[in-house]
Amino acid sequence: MLRVTLCSVHSIKRGGKVLHTLAKNSQTKRIRITENSTCPRRYQASHAKGDNHEAPLPVRMALVGSSTALCTPVFPAIGFVNVFLRLAIQDAQVRAKFNSTIGAVCNVAFYYVLPWGLEFSPLLLPCAIGNGIVAMGTYGVMDAAAASLGRSAIMTNPLIAGGGIGAVTGYIAPHYLYGPICEYLYGLDGFREWFQGMEFATPFFTQISIMTGFAAGTMMYPFLHYPIHGVKELPWQALSGTLLLASGMTMYYIYRPDGMSTEYLPEGSFVDKEEIPLLHSIIRYDNSKNEFGAYSLYTNKWIGSPELKEKGQNLADDVRKYQTKYVYSGFFGRQVDTENKNYTFDNKVLTFYSFYLDPKLGTKHPDRIVEVSDQKEIQMQEESMYRTDWVVRNMMEGSKTQKSTQTKSAEKNELKEMDRIISDMKMYGSAISDKECQRRAESINTTSVAVELFMILLKQSSTSETQDKKKQDKKKQDEEETDDSSFAEFKKHLLDITGYETEVKKQAIDQSNIDMAELESTIRNRAPGILLLKSDEKDGLKGQSVESQLEILSWEPSEVRIAIEKWQDLQGKERRQEIRNGVRDGILVAGLWLAAYLLQAE
Repeated sequence: MLRVTLCSVHSIKRGGKVLHTLAKNSQTKRIRITENSTCPRRYQASHAKGDNHEAPLPVRMALVGSSTALCTPVFPAIGFVNVFLRLAIQDAQVRAKFNSTIGAVCNVAFYYVLPWGLEFSPLLLPCAIGNGIVAMGTYGVMDAAAASLGRSAIMTNPLIAGGGIGAVTGYIAPHYLYGPICEYLYGLDGFREWFQGMEFATPFFTQISIMTGFAAGTMMYPFLHYPIHGVKELPWQALSGTLLLASGMTMYYIYRPDGMSTEYLPEGSFVDKEEIPLLHSIIRYDNSKNEFGAYSLYTNKWIGSPELKEKGQNLADDVRKYQTKYVYSGFFGRQVDTENKNYTFDNKVLTFYSFYLDPKLGTKHPDRIVEVSDQKEIQMQEESMYRTDWVVRNMMEGSKTQKSTQTKSAEKNELKEMDRIISDMKMYGSAISDKECQRRAESINTTSVAVELFMILLKQSSTSETQDKKKQDKKKQDEEETDDSSFAEFKKHLLDITGYETEVKKQAIDQSNIDMAELESTIRNRAPGILLLKSDEKDGLKGQSVESQLEILSWEPSEVRIAIEKWQDLQGKERRQEIRNGVRDGILVAGLWLAAYLLQAE
């Protein structure tokens, strides 16, 4: 059904046949044309083509809201200029004349104030959300109301569709949305009351806010005219849709917390997420790569070169210093809070609000708080792992080299090896003396002999238990089955042989008089804190024990006989050294006693 108004005679024809004739100066007629007629198709196609250039109302509303939110960092620049003019120029006429000079206003706003607003734009996220919601809703209401009043005249007027929406946004958003949104996003208790108090403390706040919104809306309108109303013969998706997508992506980039400047944040109050693993880093020897590196107890992973440990230690010191202080800086001066400590965050916005507004903010965001372990605890972990890693290193090198008799060339090689070990020990700290490095190396060498024997016995014990279990299962299965006598006798003989070999191994271990519990205790006394077994692994050191590393590196143990001989030789040397030391000390004491006796006799 079409409604047309014509002022001349027209005929609608199809195939030479007149379907309907309109008289000259006729009134509006309703023409019912069949679906097969070509005229309404052309009309409908033209109508659809004309309407396709303008985006639907929801898209236009979203475009207005996102653009307003995107331009929110610009608003403080305009507002600052208005406040400055009001405070600096008391004469209203002079102020109005100067304010009308767009060049001067834009120069101050965009060259001095705007960079600061963009630098700290993540702090304005609640304001951007509030402005976007109000602007979007206001545009929707205005568009619906303008439909009956002449939409084209109203919605294309910059002062109404631009400045009017901006003025409404400048009044509603600061008074009713900024505070609640900020409390919801960040948990700032009392921020709504604080913001309202600031409004009452500034008599011209509402006027400045409305004028700022009006000026911003008026300036934004020329940029949004074509994206909102569209361009003929251009689908709205090509312009409005593309701009809406670009606006959303730009908003994410501008308001992301990581993009905020840390210029006004104290040292130790913020740690980037990528740097948190450095706070718990230690120096370790990577046996899989045969090189030193930095290892994070936080992520249980290698994080890079050894130099990163020093960087993480300096960062951890700053965090500890900041967290031990209880003085925080507010907008109204520095204040002392004896009941709360300072919190370190991995979010710059939370750090800013916590330091300047609410020192208790950390209790509401426990998942964003950065904790750092005590320096002594980290140092103990590093010493524990240096013993663990070097024992594994010695065992892996020992399995690759063939055992040989002691010669002069071997002694020279040992001296070179000791020099290399001392140089490597310096990686744990340049302040460690050569004598201390040599003592550590000798302690690791003796500990490695004991650990090697312990791991061989542990592996054999595990293998024996597995074989015994398999033998019992096999025997039980044989008892349940019915076999012929010859085959059963053969299997019995085979089991006897296996049992004999296992018994021989057990006897070899028993004959050495080695108690595994005592051997383990000896190892732990020689190397305090060593991660010997998988059961010793803690959080941050999963899979880093001697047992786990040897499994990963496919360690090939030597014969148990050789390991026992090495351990017994080491014990013999230590006993002889103890005897020599005892004799030396006895002679020294006897000499001192004799000297004292002679002095008294004289």
